[in-house]
Amino acid sequence: IEIRHFDFSSFPFCFSSFPLSSFLSSSLLFFSSLLLFFSSSSYPILSYPAGPAGLRLAPGYPNPFNGGAHLRAHLPGAGELELTIYDVLGRHVRRWRQDQAAAGPASWFWDGTDAAGRAVASGVYAYRLRYRDWGGTERVLSRRLVLAR
Repeated sequence: IEIRHFDFSSFPFCFSSFPLSSFLSSSLLFFSSLLLFFSSSSYPILSYPAGPAGLRLAPGYPNPFNGGAHLRAHLPGAGELELTIYDVLGRHVRRWRQDQAAAGPASWFWDGTDAAGRAVASGVYAYRLRYRDWGGTERVLSRRLVLAR
């Protein structure tokens, strides 16, 4: 049995394989900012480390994706929120903005279309979360997402 994962520390993406037997002695695995905690159930419990001052941006799921991807974040407090998707050339593809976002979880669904509703090409996309609290402090986190049509 093997566990396959994406290695996001290099570009282009690489696949790595690990025999399951090498992980039996450890219950915690670390893959490029994504922690997998194995429980007694058959599904791993996903967790992700906090960014600046408790702001969190989860990896897109599924990744790579075909029909659409769920993007999730956790906000430490109320404030302004903007999630922007960029292509590999840095061009703006899609943006969601909320002027009065509440503290706690936030989520979006990207269906692989641009701001005009046109389907975008397969490839690597970056998504950036910009959060500004009511005190004026701005925090930014970003991740990558792969669209495979």
